[in-house]
Amino acid sequence: MLSKEKIKRQFEEKTEEESLKILAEQYNISWTNRSTSGKLWFAEVFTYCSNSQLEEQLNNFLWFINFIVVPITNSCFNEEATVFLGCTCPCGHKQTVLYFTLSPNV
Repeated sequence: MLSKEKIKRQFEEKTEEESLKILAEQYNISWTNRSTSGKLWFAEVFTYCSNSQLEEQLNNFLWFINFIVVPITNSCFNEEATVFLGCTCPCGHKQTVLYFTLSPNV
């Protein structure tokens, strides 16, 4: 993921439509009103070797969601489930999948 400053600059002085296009094209977060439940489901995969790497990735991800995505989409972030996937390969990588929803603020 890009640095926080670079990410912020991507969205500076952009219209709502331009910002939504950036979210869809560069971050695979497509914001449509096609959800029948009022929630849009997403998943983010974190690959890491150490707990500190996971912590850093989670912190950056949560910053991105809370300070970029939520204000642009006027939504609420909800963690729905987290799944840990270990790796049996010699590389020692582990993966954690975070399933989350964004629901419109009413």
